[in-house]
Amino acid sequence: MYKRTFRAVVTALLLLGSLFGGAGTWAQDSVFERSGGNAHDAGRIEQVNFANGTLIIDGLRYWAAHDITVEINDSYGALTMLRPGMYVRMFYRMKPGGQRELYRLEEETDRARHHDT
Repeated sequence: MYKRTFRAVVTALLLLGSLFGGAGTWAQDSVFERSGGNAHDAGRIEQVNFANGTLIIDGLRYWAAHDITVEINDSYGALTMLRPGMYVRMFYRMKPGGQRELYRLEEETDRARHHDT
């Protein structure tokens, strides 16, 4: 009797944990919008690593797609023109394993929409 009850409780807790386990990831993306597997958000660049094609924006790591489109001042730009401290609007795809792959970055000049903490 106790064994069966114990198993039922453990199973229920495991199911609840798997349902709500990803809640922290979703909470990090405060302006997260999804559409057809793609998403967009806005934030401030903290680090750019050109060697491995990664950026850290608002504490989250993003990988640049090999064919990423970059716009700076409403004109064509390049990944190498991005600098820490710049505000950007990013468009990305969620890859297997939770990896965020950037396929478009646009410089945001309206800083009033962002909050430094």
